[in-house]
Amino acid sequence: MRRVDSLNIAQRIVLVIAAGLVIRLIALWIVANPADGGWFGYAPNTNMLAFPTPRRFSPIVTTVVLILGVTVWTVIALRLLANDREDPSNIPPA
Repeated sequence: MRRVDSLNIAQRIVLVIAAGLVIRLIALWIVANPADGGWFGYAPNTNMLAFPTPRRFSPIVTTVVLILGVTVWTVIALRLLANDREDPSNIPPA
């Protein structure tokens, strides 16, 4: 991770946001309802509603996947935004 350590704070923030977006896309891809290519919402000139197929996973599994995604993003953010430099005020006098 030496390459990441050489980045300034603005570049690290951009990486944290990008990582969050990628993790969100992956989590939504895992839990999202796959589209079957049908017409959703209504059928023209009829009273029938067309509903999408049921969700792929239960609400508990969906919640666990999303919480895991947030946790992974938090760990990445803490690693990228951690202050690795030693504070000069904490150095004992020689």
